[in-house]
Amino acid sequence: MTDLIPILLALAAANILAGNVFLQRYALQSVDPIAGAFLSVVAMAGMFWVLSPFTVSAEWFLHPAVRYFVLAGILVPGLGQFLQMQSVSRVGPTLTALLGNITPVVSAAVAIVFLNESIGLSMVLGFCLMVAGVALAGRVVPQHARSFAWWALLLPMAAAAARGVAQPVSKIGMLEIPSPIFATLVMATASTAVLLVIVFATGRQNALRRVGVGEGWFLLVGLVNGVGILLINSAVKLGNITLVAPFLATTPIWVLLMNWAIFRVEKLYWRHGAMALFVVVGAMLVVIR
Repeated sequence: MTDLIPILLALAAANILAGNVFLQRYALQSVDPIAGAFLSVVAMAGMFWVLSPFTVSAEWFLHPAVRYFVLAGILVPGLGQFLQMQSVSRVGPTLTALLGNITPVVSAAVAIVFLNESIGLSMVLGFCLMVAGVALAGRVVPQHARSFAWWALLLPMAAAAARGVAQPVSKIGMLEIPSPIFATLVMATASTAVLLVIVFATGRQNALRRVGVGEGWFLLVGLVNGVGILLINSAVKLGNITLVAPFLATTPIWVLLMNWAIFRVEKLYWRHGAMALFVVVGAMLVVIR
């Protein structure tokens, strides 16, 4: 029963993040990805600041552990959200979710280095399976049907790396301040600052001056993403990363099922299923070992 709650929280987060991939695709049809990423983190931060008077103690802001949440927020949703939006825009939601599933590999690697986690044969096998799955990404669709450059595949993997580092970092912070809501609040605020810098550095500030349906979609993306990250932080607080990560790794399966049953925004090939199987099984072997 102790492990059941974090498992359920992780599965709920995986479903929410899977659905959010499709929301991002709709939002990107009329809004610049960088401006959209900024709007989404603003909505996320705003939601948790509204809740903060009822859920947060003021003295927590002065606690040294805040720096862990700030670092995690720079990575997720900050850089991770920016890279995710770019990936959905360039390679589509399905590949974004599939390639983004190397997150547990990164989380496990960080845990090995900083949390003294051990490595075994199953972890090595898991890494090999995930590498094979990533290698298959370049052949997910026939060459004539692929409309993006090979380097675009680095975008979802970079976003996954950011998420993979953020999870153990936020876990360290919650050992001192055991509040997933506070952790998510600080992460969202730090992310807002990061995306604001990116907006001005890339000259996208003019894109923020108009308000339309697309901008509304991005605000919804931010709210949904905030719930997903809160669930992840809650799961990480209650359980070990090696317990939570395998169930978060099921996100691509939910994306494929939602695409097939509901959204139907991309044509699926047999390699999608094979790639999902390689990556998900590999991820589970890595973190379960």
